Amino acid sequence: MFLHSFVDIALKLQTSKNGENINLEVKNWKGARSFFPITGPNNSAFKQLKAYFNEKKPFAYYFNRNGGVSIAEPMRGSLKNVFANDQAMEALYEVNEELFKSIPGVSRWENVRDMASNGSTPKVLDDFLEMLIKE
Repeated sequence: MFLHSFVDIALKLQTSKNGENINLEVKNWKGARSFFPITGPNNSAFKQLKAYFNEKKPFAYYFNRNGGVSIAEPMRGSLKNVFANDQAMEALYEVNEELFKSIPGVSRWENVRDMASNGSTPKVLDDFLEMLIKE
């Protein structure tokens, strides 16, 4: 059996948290990956991310420590880069405006983009990223 160095078990599990379903995507990657590109034939990661936002149910990406190495923090950086991109942020905001408005200080997609573009990430955005990407 041929084994790939990047094994993606990508188990989509339904679990229950306080009586509500939560989508949990489990990844067993050796390194961080990007959610880009957001258009074109190779945009499956962004499409999946957008689909989770569109479901309007709680979700999280859970990254296993592969060989003791955590990639959760680099993946939060990848997601922050998505939020800093005008086209990507607007697309995500349009499918789940209420989730983004739950971040203090957010009333428009541009607010999230500006937070993500800031060299020093505001704590409210860090907390939001930690809610979406866990280990």
